[in-house]
Amino acid sequence: MILLSNPPTCIADAPFTEGDIADVLMDAGLRVGIDMVRVQFPFTHRIGGNDMWRKLNQDQLNSNYFGSGDLPLGKGKVSLYFNHGFHRYGRVTFNPSTVLFGGSRLATWLEAQTVLIDAMEIAFHYFQGNDRLEDLKVTLLHLSVDFHNVLDPDKVLRDFSIFQPIRGRSPLVVPNQVTGAIESVTYTSSSELRVMAYNKSAKRGDGGTTIRFENRLVGKDLSKYGLNSIAATDEQRARAFRTRLSALLGRWSGSMTGMKDLILREPAATRMLVSAAGLEYLDGYGLHPPVSRNFEKRLRQFKQKFRIGTVKDLFV
Repeated sequence: MILLSNPPTCIADAPFTEGDIADVLMDAGLRVGIDMVRVQFPFTHRIGGNDMWRKLNQDQLNSNYFGSGDLPLGKGKVSLYFNHGFHRYGRVTFNPSTVLFGGSRLATWLEAQTVLIDAMEIAFHYFQGNDRLEDLKVTLLHLSVDFHNVLDPDKVLRDFSIFQPIRGRSPLVVPNQVTGAIESVTYTSSSELRVMAYNKSAKRGDGGTTIRFENRLVGKDLSKYGLNSIAATDEQRARAFRTRLSALLGRWSGSMTGMKDLILREPAATRMLVSAAGLEYLDGYGLHPPVSRNFEKRLRQFKQKFRIGTVKDLFV
C-alpha cells in the first residue's frame, strides 16, 4: 500500500492498519498538528479598567488581582488572563485549528504562529510591555495527529488502553453506551500531562473512522524538549509527541529496527541501552558487578517498555 501521508492530517489509498499508523508516526519527516497553545509574557501595566474583564478576582492573602476574558478570533476565540502580583504576567490561549478551520482539520505550527500574531495584537489592547518575542514563553501545547479511514478503530483504541505512556497511571476508557466499542482512552498525570487517543468521527458523528492521537504538554515536559520557546522546530515537536508512544509504536511496527530507532531517539532510553548492553557483555565473561535496586527497577521497566528480554533481542 502506498501511504500518502501529509501530517498532521494523514490520508492513505487504503484503510490504515496499526502498522501503517506506526510507520507514519515514526517517520523522520512527521509534522504534528497544534490543537491548543498557551503563551505567557510579562507586562508593565494593564490598559483600561477592570470592566474590560469577564472575571476579576483578588487574592485575599496578598491582595493580588487576577482576571480572565474571552474574545472572538477567526472561527474561534482567544482567552486572555492576567496575574497582577509581584511577578506580573499575562497569557493568551487559543486553538489554532478552531480559529483557522473551525476544527475541520489540524493546524500546523506555521499556521499556529499566524494566529499567535493576531492573539498578541488583541493582547496589546489590554497590556503594555509585551512586545518582545524573546519574552514569549509557551506554557501549554496540545500536539495531535489525525488518521482518516482507520481499518479497525476499536482495536487501535484497545491496544492504546493496555500500554502505559505515563508511569503508574491507569487509563480512563470511555466506551460507546450502545455498541460497547471504545471511543476514547486518556492517561493523565498529576502535573496535567495528558496522552490520549479517541475516535474523532464518533465525536463528530460523521460516520467515518478518524482516530486522533493527542499529547498535552506542560511544564517540565515542554522544557525537556525545548518546546517552551516559540522558535522550537517541527523535529522537536515530533520527538516530544513520539516519545510517550514509543512502546506502542514499536509493537505495532513489529520491527526491531523501528524499536532500536525509538530507543535511540530517547536519551534516557539510550543510556539504559548502553548500560544493559554492558552488563550483558560482562555477564558473558562471568562478571556480575553489583547494581542498585533502583537501577534494577529502571532496567526492568526499560525492558518491559520496549518488550525485550535482553539487548540481543533487538538484533534478532
